[in-house]
Amino acid sequence: MQDGPIDFDVFRSVPEHVAVILPAEQVFSLLQRSFSVPAGWVAMASRANGERALVRAGDSVDAAELTDLLLVRSTPIPLELHEMHIPSADGYQCHAEVRLSVGIAGEPADLESFRATVLGSTDRVTVDTLRTLVQWQCRRALVQFAEKRPAADLVDGKDREAASALI
Repeated sequence: MQDGPIDFDVFRSVPEHVAVILPAEQVFSLLQRSFSVPAGWVAMASRANGERALVRAGDSVDAAELTDLLLVRSTPIPLELHEMHIPSADGYQCHAEVRLSVGIAGEPADLESFRATVLGSTDRVTVDTLRTLVQWQCRRALVQFAEKRPAADLVDGKDREAASALI
């Protein structure tokens, strides 16, 4: 983490950045005592008394008793996954490419859960972090799907909608 106020224009211009928790001293300075959440982001402001408040894009949060600010990209994040060695019902090893969009819901309970489960003890999440979290679940779904179908059907693309629904 850096010292002093962060340059949000620089931070949010990096497409790999998904979320960050910033201590109040990195958001505010002596002269700048409020912060406007940029378009495409949502924030959860944590106060010294334990209260947390949702701050939507375009709204401002003031520095009064703020301990930290969780900023989360609110636009869908495209992910591409490549899975190798997925066994088909007839024993062939298949390769799968999955493209999906991940969105982080901008509601208070969802942001609390995201902070606790995804951020945990770290201060930021990148696209690679999300990919890692999604990949094992995706692989499990692909294995369950493929083990019930012969390789020819998998290569043909039959049941593509069923695979999409499962993932």
